[in-house]
Amino acid sequence: MATNQLEFREELYIEHLEEASFLYEKRLNWLEDDEVGWQELEEIDLAIDAHLDALIVGDQLALQTCLKQIPNADFGVLHTIVRIICRYRLVHQLTNMWGKIDLEDEDKIKAIADALKWEVSKEMLPYLISVFENQQTELYPVVTPALARCDELAQQRLAASLINAQTKDKLTLLENIYSCKHNLTNENYYHLHHYLQDSDKRIVHQTALILIAFNDNTLNECRSRIRQLPYLFALAGNEQDSQMLLNVAQNGEADADILIALGLTGIFTTVFTLIKYLEHPELSDKAALALNLITGANLYVTEHKADDVKEDELFESELDAFKNNELPKNINGLPFGVAVKKLSTNVEEWESWLKANQNKFFPEGCYRNGHFFSASELLNNLINNQMPTKLRQLAYNELILRYQLTIPFYVDDPIYQQQITINKIYQWIEKNKAQNPDGFW
Repeated sequence: MATNQLEFREELYIEHLEEASFLYEKRLNWLEDDEVGWQELEEIDLAIDAHLDALIVGDQLALQTCLKQIPNADFGVLHTIVRIICRYRLVHQLTNMWGKIDLEDEDKIKAIADALKWEVSKEMLPYLISVFENQQTELYPVVTPALARCDELAQQRLAASLINAQTKDKLTLLENIYSCKHNLTNENYYHLHHYLQDSDKRIVHQTALILIAFNDNTLNECRSRIRQLPYLFALAGNEQDSQMLLNVAQNGEADADILIALGLTGIFTTVFTLIKYLEHPELSDKAALALNLITGANLYVTEHKADDVKEDELFESELDAFKNNELPKNINGLPFGVAVKKLSTNVEEWESWLKANQNKFFPEGCYRNGHFFSASELLNNLINNQMPTKLRQLAYNELILRYQLTIPFYVDDPIYQQQITINKIYQWIEKNKAQNPDGFW
């Protein structure tokens, strides 16, 4: 309990830190939850900003209170502190921080990287660059996303740094090389080809995306690994590649990634194979998602999702029922939980919809959301609140690979920033419509 005004204010600032930390962690979880719409994160972003504003208003006492927490801070608190440091433009406090935290802790690395990429200013750019000039490899994953957003030469710097980067950090570097929209030097371009032979399929996928974005005929080098890299061929392949993926599914050998890839190809005839996978207990949700990507049927149902319950959280009156596999119920007779909207996996519902709507589609046509494939429909995938984060990222990748979009967009950005960027992409699509007729890749 505070005994004076100073202690009282410090406790308030610590409370703001902890609340912002909780909200940041909640935001990370919601981003990965396919049942949470991306626009629902706006309330979290606004709440985090309110706590950050309170800490800024607290001026030097709030700042010093934040800095004192660094050695024992969890990743969410660190995220908040770094955002405050950035708003004060205190580069020296960043350099002081590295020796006080565990740079092997992936959660902390991501939290600090997120803070930097959302808050870093042009004044801090020389410091980010110095990390690469001094080959401080342990800091590469921390500063890479921020550098990629604000430095015109970032693509060159990051590509050159792949040579000395730690193996575990190469994927982060490649992802951010892809997010930059500048030209690679011939030397860096040549070096990237080396990663097409990597044993990690994520490295291969990300490298191929970069090279294809620069009109490199990389797909030929990867065709022997089409089963490992189905998204690559769905995003940038041709009808023959789509048929190869369909053959895998028709043989009953598809996994979740291949099913989603088939949905991305947009070829209508794949729906008859996808429907069969609705009966697969582990793949039915992905099959429904793939079907909806093509048809735009939107056969959503509302289901009750029970909360996870632990025995030590129950009242004595609830224990006997719980031991008999009966969950505690609320006043409406249902277990405590939430209503969840999800795509139907009922085969009869999908077959009935197809029977009524099949004549709206050409058998060999290419579709997205029930309409001819187009840049506008890819934009709709970015806008759609029901679209999982992963599929929003894939839709953006398609805009780059198939339509040469050059506007940077990040699916984990604060919602207000995403809305601004989506509006820019809309204007770009409208301007270039004549060059990109609907129904064609």
